[in-house]
Amino acid sequence: MENNIPINGWNEYKKLVLKQLDGLDAKTSRIEEKLDKLNTKVTILETKAVMWGALAALVVTILVQITISYIK
Repeated sequence: MENNIPINGWNEYKKLVLKQLDGLDAKTSRIEEKLDKLNTKVTILETKAVMWGALAALVVTILVQITISYIK
């Protein structure tokens, strides 16, 4: 059997399947790109949260030290 001889419409179906797979590959690539961007944004937000938490802890510590020094 040659590749060009249709077998129960398989050649047409094969083209459809390959087209669908190409479309899915493109969609998967776009989703991966979006996930990478989201991952970067989440990492930035986590870093900012840690920095603000550390700053807040520093401010509280300084205020407590100042309060203790005034009480004495």
